[in-house]
Amino acid sequence: MEGFRGAPRFLAYPRAFTVQSGSDAVLSCRITGDPRPSILWEKDKTPIEPSGRFHVEAKGDLYSLLVSCATPQDSGLYICKAKNSVGETYAAAALKVEVGEPLQEDGCSGDEVPTFLVAPSSTRVCQGEDAMFTCRVSGQPCPVLEWEKDGRKLSDLFESSHFAVGKEPEDWHFLKLFGTRPPDGGVYVCRARSSSREALAAAVLLVEPQALPEGLPNGSPADGPQLLAERQQRRRQHVARRHTGPDTRVPNGTVSARVPGAKAFTVSAGKHAKFRCYITGKPKPEIIWQKDGEPLVPGRRHLVYEDREGYFILKVLYCKPQDQGLYICTASNTAGQTLSAVQLQVKEHRLRFQVQLMDVEVAEREDAVLECQVPLETIPTAWYLEDRELQPSHKYVMEERGVVRRLTIRDARTDDDGIYLCQMKDKGRSIAEVSVRGVITKRLPRKLDVMEGENAVFCVETREALEGICWSRDGLQLQESPRTVLKSFGRTHLLVLVHVTRQDAGIISFAVGESQTSSQLRVKCVKRDPPSAPVAAEMSLAESNAALLTWCPAPNAHLRPPGRYLLERREVAGGEWVQCLATDLPGRVRVLGDSVPREADYCFRVCAANEHGRSSPVEFPGSVHLARTLCHSTLLAGATGAESGRAPAPAARLERGLQDVRVRDGEDARFCLELSAAVQGTWFLNGTRLGEEEEEEGDAAGGRCSVQRRGTEHSLLIRGARLAESGAQVTFVSGSVRDSATLHVQAPQVSITPVPEAERLREVSTGLPVLLECQVSPPDAPVCWLKDGEAVPLDDVIAVQAEGCVRRLLLRSAGPLDAGVYTCDAGDDAVNFVVTVTELPVRILQPIRPPPVVTVFLGETVTLGCELSRADAPVCWVKEGIRLEAGGSLVLEEEGTHRRLLIPAARAEHSGKYICDAPDDTVTFTVQVLGEQEDGGEPGGGMLGAQTPETPPLLVLGAADPLVKILERDVLPTRRHCQAMEDLVLEVHLSHTHGEVKWYKDGEKLQDTGRVRLEEDGARRSLVVLGTTGRDAGEYLCDTGDDSIVFFVTVEVPEPPVTIVGSTGTVEHRCLVAGEDLVLACELSRPDATVHWLRDGQEVQLDERVQVKARGVLRQLTICGAQPSDSGCYVCDAASDRVVMSVEVSAQPVRIVNKEEAQSPLEVLEGESVTLVARLSPETAVVHWQKDGQTLRSGGRLLVCSEGPARSLTIKQAELGDGGIFLCDAGDDEVYFTLHVKEAPVLFVNKREEREKLLVLEGGSAVLSAVTSSERADVTWLGPQQAVVAGERCELRRDGRVHSLVLCNMAKEDAGIYTCLSPHDQMQFDVSVRELQVKFLRGLSDVRARQGERAVLWCELCKARGDVVWRKDGRALAPGPRRQMMAEGRERSLVLSRVEPEDAGEYCCESNDDRTLAMLTVQGELCPRLGHHPGDSCAVEVVGKLGMAMAGGVVEIITELQNLTVLEGEDATFKCLVSPEDVAVTWQLNGQPVVPGERLLVTRSGLCHSLTLRQCQPGDAGTVMANAEGLVTTARLSVQEAQVLFVQKLQDVVVAEEQGDACLEVEVSHEAAEVQWLKQGVLLQPGSKYQLEESGCRRTLTIRCLGPADRGTYRCESLHDRTQAKLCVEHVETFEKETATFHLELSHPGVPGVWTRDGIRVKPSGTCRISATGCGHSLTLERLALEDSGTVTFTADTLRCSARLIVREPPVTMVRVPRDLGVPETGVASFECELSRPSAEVKWFKDGQELRPGPHCRIYSAGRRRVLQLSRCELADAGTYTCDAGDCRASATLHVQERQVHIVQDLQDAQVQEGDNAVFTCEVSHGDVRGDWLRDGEKIKVSSTVKIRQEGTRHFLLFCGVRPEDAGLICFSAGTATSEASLQVEALPIRIVKPLRDKTVLARHKATLECTVSHARGRVRWLRGDTEIFAGDKYEICNLDCYRTLIIHRVGPEDEDSYTCDAFDDRSTARLLVEGS
Repeated sequence: MEGFRGAPRFLAYPRAFTVQSGSDAVLSCRITGDPRPSILWEKDKTPIEPSGRFHVEAKGDLYSLLVSCATPQDSGLYICKAKNSVGETYAAAALKVEVGEPLQEDGCSGDEVPTFLVAPSSTRVCQGEDAMFTCRVSGQPCPVLEWEKDGRKLSDLFESSHFAVGKEPEDWHFLKLFGTRPPDGGVYVCRARSSSREALAAAVLLVEPQALPEGLPNGSPADGPQLLAERQQRRRQHVARRHTGPDTRVPNGTVSARVPGAKAFTVSAGKHAKFRCYITGKPKPEIIWQKDGEPLVPGRRHLVYEDREGYFILKVLYCKPQDQGLYICTASNTAGQTLSAVQLQVKEHRLRFQVQLMDVEVAEREDAVLECQVPLETIPTAWYLEDRELQPSHKYVMEERGVVRRLTIRDARTDDDGIYLCQMKDKGRSIAEVSVRGVITKRLPRKLDVMEGENAVFCVETREALEGICWSRDGLQLQESPRTVLKSFGRTHLLVLVHVTRQDAGIISFAVGESQTSSQLRVKCVKRDPPSAPVAAEMSLAESNAALLTWCPAPNAHLRPPGRYLLERREVAGGEWVQCLATDLPGRVRVLGDSVPREADYCFRVCAANEHGRSSPVEFPGSVHLARTLCHSTLLAGATGAESGRAPAPAARLERGLQDVRVRDGEDARFCLELSAAVQGTWFLNGTRLGEEEEEEGDAAGGRCSVQRRGTEHSLLIRGARLAESGAQVTFVSGSVRDSATLHVQAPQVSITPVPEAERLREVSTGLPVLLECQVSPPDAPVCWLKDGEAVPLDDVIAVQAEGCVRRLLLRSAGPLDAGVYTCDAGDDAVNFVVTVTELPVRILQPIRPPPVVTVFLGETVTLGCELSRADAPVCWVKEGIRLEAGGSLVLEEEGTHRRLLIPAARAEHSGKYICDAPDDTVTFTVQVLGEQEDGGEPGGGMLGAQTPETPPLLVLGAADPLVKILERDVLPTRRHCQAMEDLVLEVHLSHTHGEVKWYKDGEKLQDTGRVRLEEDGARRSLVVLGTTGRDAGEYLCDTGDDSIVFFVTVEVPEPPVTIVGSTGTVEHRCLVAGEDLVLACELSRPDATVHWLRDGQEVQLDERVQVKARGVLRQLTICGAQPSDSGCYVCDAASDRVVMSVEVSAQPVRIVNKEEAQSPLEVLEGESVTLVARLSPETAVVHWQKDGQTLRSGGRLLVCSEGPARSLTIKQAELGDGGIFLCDAGDDEVYFTLHVKEAPVLFVNKREEREKLLVLEGGSAVLSAVTSSERADVTWLGPQQAVVAGERCELRRDGRVHSLVLCNMAKEDAGIYTCLSPHDQMQFDVSVRELQVKFLRGLSDVRARQGERAVLWCELCKARGDVVWRKDGRALAPGPRRQMMAEGRERSLVLSRVEPEDAGEYCCESNDDRTLAMLTVQGELCPRLGHHPGDSCAVEVVGKLGMAMAGGVVEIITELQNLTVLEGEDATFKCLVSPEDVAVTWQLNGQPVVPGERLLVTRSGLCHSLTLRQCQPGDAGTVMANAEGLVTTARLSVQEAQVLFVQKLQDVVVAEEQGDACLEVEVSHEAAEVQWLKQGVLLQPGSKYQLEESGCRRTLTIRCLGPADRGTYRCESLHDRTQAKLCVEHVETFEKETATFHLELSHPGVPGVWTRDGIRVKPSGTCRISATGCGHSLTLERLALEDSGTVTFTADTLRCSARLIVREPPVTMVRVPRDLGVPETGVASFECELSRPSAEVKWFKDGQELRPGPHCRIYSAGRRRVLQLSRCELADAGTYTCDAGDCRASATLHVQERQVHIVQDLQDAQVQEGDNAVFTCEVSHGDVRGDWLRDGEKIKVSSTVKIRQEGTRHFLLFCGVRPEDAGLICFSAGTATSEASLQVEALPIRIVKPLRDKTVLARHKATLECTVSHARGRVRWLRGDTEIFAGDKYEICNLDCYRTLIIHRVGPEDEDSYTCDAFDDRSTARLLVEGS
């Protein structure tokens, strides 16, 4: 499904069009082909050569023909031909060139921006109907309209007959599409161009596949879901019938055989599959995708679209196994149909979900639950919404229970609709679709990517036609505009953004009612390129002092249009290029001499430019000489002088000259001058002549420049000066008057439109968006947004937008930190916005007010609760004006947004009104506490949710009391100051004596007590506080109900001295280990006091590790990770008091943190490598590795490494002896590793994938060799029928790892499968025995015998077993009295006794494959003609025939030639008998005449003619022919290759010296044989080490400079045989301090020689004696040492002899043996022995068990001493200890004396409340005793909540946050001493903090009831009514943390009931309602 390849093919055809004469015409087309085609253009069948006005360009697959300055003669038919080696194609297009300029429409004059008076409207039509877009446009000059669809021209998409574009009266334009097709649907844009300005409008066309129902208007909202479903079903059936045909669909979903062969495409489950089809055709084809013959409908997981490259795409998202099948892309249009297919295969992960996710459909705002099961509980999973990973939150609740994985999507909305995935880490996926059923049936895509300049289309479908929809971008509502199309067709709602820019990116939202869907629009920038360089640049010099410059735009100017052309000049002599002209239109420019500064030769160049840059310049060929003239009548093309008929102009002079003008960009520039006379003049701008002047304010026609003249004053007005025109030269010429000035254009001043104050001062609530907006001028002015003087950071919350003149700053969700002053700074102007963010008012959401009355009985629990709008809002509980605090009988709870007041045991005084006061809201509860509950009543509690009806409020009307006011309040002293212990008196005067007041202090109501008095005296009211203290300071409120006053009271209290609470004056001692945190704390008497921390008299310096904290009265010094250097004396100095603490930080003990990993033994196979790793804390510690008491270091196969905290020991290529216990000793800690090395499986290393095949000739030998992975391996050989046993014909060999089976004298029945078996592997050989043909090695020879003698005919076969038949003259012979046939080995013989003349003749010995002939002649009377005796065969049978032949003179071959088979190297003789005797016989061999020579011998004897070939070779085989004067006889010569056999086998060789040579020799069966030598199965190559020689039949291998490595098995092989032998090198072995003597004898006495050892000459010494006696030479080495081992060599003249000396250590003896010991318990025992040799290794055993180094067992050596030291001996250590040195051993006994331990302080019982800590302490008599803690008989383990510590003799056990299950009997034991105590835990009651809520669900769905309990351990039960519910298929009960959930599956009407969650201490009930049937 890739692009087309092969023959050329048009992707886009050239189109016919019409141009005006003088314009440029461009014919373009797109062509593809492989190889790249060559292109040829023709006009009217005449090839076009690129030259002059014709220019050809090729860029990629785009080919263009440019016709510059087209003339009417260029009209005609243009053909583009494309050709390559595969094929060719062509396309034609007509070009029409019209004469003259196009006529202007009536009334088209002036200059006006094009404007759409009526824009085209979006429409919907049915397939096959016509569609029309109409619009009305105004503008001057008359605008030209162009239509495009989806960014492409209509002519590129449709054939010309499919659409029509036209114009109607009154500027109405239309586009009409005939017979609409589905691909016609899309966005249509109409462009109106006038001059350089443009306007556009867009509309949408929808093409329905079926006609709309009659009577319904276009876009009627009556399309119901049922009608739509029926329409889609009919469409699918129609498409299936149309594209697949009636015979395409076959059973089982397969596709008929007519579908072309499909490619296979495999994708992993959960991944995307993308299929691409590239299809061309005109009209544009309609694409249908099918799967297994069924049409595919686009959906969540099936995307169908066309990409920017023209590919039609089908994308299957998140593939499932059911997506497997055949996918077919069918394309059809009116011209035909084509298709392409692909077979999709979905590969599932090997680890799959046990239960897959199921698709879910829920109603909007309901919860959606997805559930699956993983194979193992430990597999982690992650949840995804398509490509976004979900995180646990209130929205997404993720649960893991065993293998169940559940995702709950709470409050599902439209945007939650999509594809959800549950993925196991690096493993399989499970996929499900969640459908959210709501108002919106088709939501927006989550994101949409479009290129800049393309159209962005958004489509939403609703359940029914609705009003009040809203489209928005980043929170701003979108309105209809030329670039924004909003349209609704019934249930379909469209938003189209035309030609999007980067500013259009953002969040696009569609909202209707409470439903909303959003999409992220991302706009990708397109690459902006500068225009291409102009072409066809020419210079014409037809005029003098002028040059006409012409050029044409680039052929691809329509792709990268230029904005203007820049003309530059330069003097030929040199200098820089200077711009002299800028023009918007290409064409021609005439350059005059007066436009240059001075006379010179000039050259010119031109380039194209736009806003993205400029092209490379194109230089005009040649140069021109230009000079300024005296009369400046003209400057550039078009300037003319006065007409000849006009009177000469009067002379004038300049009165007031031109002045430079400075304007801003866009402003008008005016140049003025005044002459002395009223004459005409000419204006020039940058050398370009402007329009003629006219009298009295006459304007030049067109353009931006206006020339005026009023009398003698001349002026030039340039409208809308541009910044690019800055520096332009303005010149005025009139006769001899010439004046110039410069135009300076400055950038426009940026201004900001004033913003109303109401918009500049913004106050918003938290969480709401804030939009700051202002308008700048000009529209492209840049601005910078600042907040409080700093640049605003742009992120997901803050966005900056620019659209036209509008600049916006959007805060998507304001927070308190966003408050401040925001500034929009435009450089020249700025505007400030003040943003104030206020917190949202705190509202009480629940309960509904007024709340019901809570009625409880005495002793019951009262629960008052409310739910706030914010979780962080504080509340205050008040009862009758008194603020309630937690404590005593009141419990205040806060959980999220819930606030609760609990009274555990209600009493009568608890009745009353309770107020929950939030910052912005209050709610009042009424509590009634009744007497004791009557019998039979149900116990319970009162809470807010009780369904008790409240009595309606009663309104009482009466006379109103007068208002009570406070008099003279302005003169009252409201601020009072008093000293401590003084009396405070606050008094007020009321307006009425009967008025009542209430006094409050800091919001709390004051009561009349002993120290606080409330006094009344007439209208005076007083508050008296006796003996004030600091607590009396504060705000006092006097409230009359109608008036109030506040007093502010301060009390001056002298500060008491600061003391440290609990200080005893003694020094506190603290001990801790390095790495722990040191925390020193003290409590002060005052919270505001300051302290200083000192260490050793110096103030403690604070840093990241040392911190000081003050919390209330607590002062704390914390040193993180204390080190020994932090030890010292610390002082907390509080000025008037201090506390001293002595701190000792001991070095952190080295700990091995991964001991658990070493508990399980390691098992490795022999030959593998293993690494033992210990991780330390701290990382800097040093460790020692030991095994069997020996320290291990790197070397050989051991590698000791240290990296970070890891210490590793690596054993390479482990051997069986490496197994054992390894110790990693870190000093303070150690760890033991147990290593087991298993014997590696015996495998065959030379085993091939296929069994090895051997072909053996019958009688030959076969050698089968198998190489095992280990030398110790034993193998068994199996033959075809039974096990192989060594015998006469079978030999079993073993050489190291090579095991061989040698089969000799192979017979045919020996063929078959031979198997070599090891314990773990097998290797098979397929042996085939090729039966030798029974050939004759030696044939019969002619025999002459006399009559009566014994004649023997003898021949030899090639093998011993072979049957032959003897014949005489063609008749078979049988044994008889005179005939005896014998067979012995390979020999066959025929013995004739007493031969007679009739026995003479030709004898033949025949086998099945060969035969041999011989003549037997019985001598008697000679035959004169034949030269034979009368008894020969010629006399018996041949004579008659010869006589007849000779009598008639006829040539006849009496005996034909016979076929011969000989062995290589033997002679072959062919014979025939020819009559008559004088016949000439010629011989031929393989068709060539035989020329007698050394090897070819031709003989003749009478009638017998013979040809002999000597020493036959295989190449001599062929056909032998004898020609006797036309008679021909032929025979076949076969030469059998001789087998190469070993006549002499290899013999084992033993060499007694090193550095010598060894020779291995064999003898083969013939000299030309080839052999190869191998050592241990490796082929040997000749070189300095190995010398290979051949001599006749002998083959020799010589091994030079023998060494120990040369020992092994050597083999010599031929193609048919093999032999092998062993080479051994002997050596001399002795012990240390012994004597070794080497002796040899030479052939001659008196020959001097030299002794060397390892190449170093040996000289006589005290330990070395050299002697020579006669022919004998001796070397004696005494008192040998280990280093004396080596190679000893004797050299004499050219002779050399070597031997190997090996010196070993003598056996070890024990000089001193260990002695018996007796030690007390915890004492130290040391056993010591002394050996005879310091390097000997020993092993220590206890009672027969080997000891390993450990925490209390140390094994070490010192010289010859070996020590075993046992520390902290225990009773179990007593026993017999043995030291084993291998050659000797000794034992000793250890006795351990037990000590007595007793309890000094017993454990104490403890009773705590749940959640508190419990501590147990026990003290024993000894400090080094280890103790065990048990609970209920089970040992207590340390955990995060259980801590065990020992300080000297005291042992501590701490339980943190005890739970009820922690209760039990606690026991401490140390040796025989024990102590017990009980732990009792008081459990807290379980409360339901979030009750159940009533729920309504649809039938056949599942219902979820959930509540929250106060503790995760809380046990609940579920009731339906009064019946308890248990988990099963119907009910699922979940307990997750504090959540308790009941899930009811497949609910029905029978499930309606009340459901209760009973927590035993509390309960909650809810009602379940079921809707539907």
